[in-house]
Amino acid sequence: MFFCCDFFIGKSITHLWHVIYFFCIKMKKHYFILTMLLALGIHTFAQEIDNSAVYKSQSGRGYVRMGGDDDFLNSTDDQYTEGLNFEISTPGMKHFFLTSLLINPHYQLTSYGIGLEQADYTPQNLRFETVPANDRPYAGVLLFKTFLTAYDPEHKQTFSSTLYTGMIGPASLGANIQDAAHKMMGDVQPPGWQYQVQNDVAINYQVNYEKTIVDEDNLFLVDATIMGRVGTLSDKMSPGIRVSFGNTDVLHTQPDGAHKIHAYIYDAPQANFVAYDATLQGGMFDRSSPYTLPSSALTRATFMNRTGLVIGYGRCMMEVYHCFLTPQFLTDANHSWDGVQLTMVLKK
Repeated sequence: MFFCCDFFIGKSITHLWHVIYFFCIKMKKHYFILTMLLALGIHTFAQEIDNSAVYKSQSGRGYVRMGGDDDFLNSTDDQYTEGLNFEISTPGMKHFFLTSLLINPHYQLTSYGIGLEQADYTPQNLRFETVPANDRPYAGVLLFKTFLTAYDPEHKQTFSSTLYTGMIGPASLGANIQDAAHKMMGDVQPPGWQYQVQNDVAINYQVNYEKTIVDEDNLFLVDATIMGRVGTLSDKMSPGIRVSFGNTDVLHTQPDGAHKIHAYIYDAPQANFVAYDATLQGGMFDRSSPYTLPSSALTRATFMNRTGLVIGYGRCMMEVYHCFLTPQFLTDANHSWDGVQLTMVLKK
């Protein structure tokens, strides 16, 4: 596993600079505006983003976060092709009615929040009017999430539970979002969305646990992680390791008015053991989708690696990252995408 960390950090760190350059300098103004408007509350992204990771925890304080993923920098437009995310966490969310359904270990610091996620999945060639046999189906997902993240500083452990409720299918507006983005960028208009996975209920419950096993003065951290997810959208388990190097104090609460820059890099390899994936197999209840993959076509074990850079200044944080994922079905290929997230920690 540590060999994987060294290999993918070395391979991905240069790519991260391209991500920073793209999102901060080269991104066309109209596409940036579209992305931010969507992230500010219209829609957001699916379960490729994980708010439970320690490098996103604000140690019990409220925050607002938005971000987006895209595979544009990799010169691809397929598989998990784009996603948007928005979430807000405040102490008052503890009393939100769905929060009572979340597992709470009652650690010293607990944050509560809600959010929206939206994601699009497409086959390899978007010019075909139908989906080629043995390729991924078109699918869009729109989810409302209720979550809590609990942090135990004494034992250096974090627990998160998340309830996802939403839809897979045309109701997610995946086709509309991709069509609008492609039109503004002058890209091809995919004609195959008419064959997307049909509307179905998406309900998922997810728990994450992680434990710091190496801590060298907050300059070098090694965390063991595990995630479990069950529901009508995705069933899988993912053990992994995260290695962080730099000034990781950005993970924890800074006093209001603090104006110091904190930055670190991380690498997070993980294995995925997949039992069910509605974006490939269709909804669990509605079996009328015109095209899906059979269960026998799924790759039951995959590998994913995420390499990122986190920069914090005062109550603000920016994260850029590059993700790599091995094939999810028999005729699939390796896939990668990039993303950026912006976080503002709320005052006490």
